[in-house]
Amino acid sequence: MYSNTNSLPLRATSAITLGEFFDRAFIRDLLLPNLGNLLNSYIQLMSIVDMEEVVYAVCDLVKYYEDLIRPYAIALITELIKTFKKFGIKSDEECKKGAMEASFACLDTIHKIISLIKDNTQAIV
Repeated sequence: MYSNTNSLPLRATSAITLGEFFDRAFIRDLLLPNLGNLLNSYIQLMSIVDMEEVVYAVCDLVKYYEDLIRPYAIALITELIKTFKKFGIKSDEECKKGAMEASFACLDTIHKIISLIKDNTQAIV
């Protein structure tokens, strides 16, 4: 992802496009050495943009890298809660439907992260 550029549209589009490939094991293997940077980039992007597709990409990251998410649990949960709140105040009807679906995805992912860390909270930063 282009985390060193100030071009927000490019960063958002890159994040969304990359997220479409998380279901491929060989892509996940390629991304694994940079998982920390990738997660931090997505967390930062979620704090800047209100895009459902970015939320879905983060949800997929948690799904596919569930065994490695623990060190990022607090940052992920914190940003997912903030994103949930942002989507909850959308007013336009068309936006509201997508925002509602993304809100449910946030809650589902928060639940998944909590389930992953509930038995071992020692490795959380």
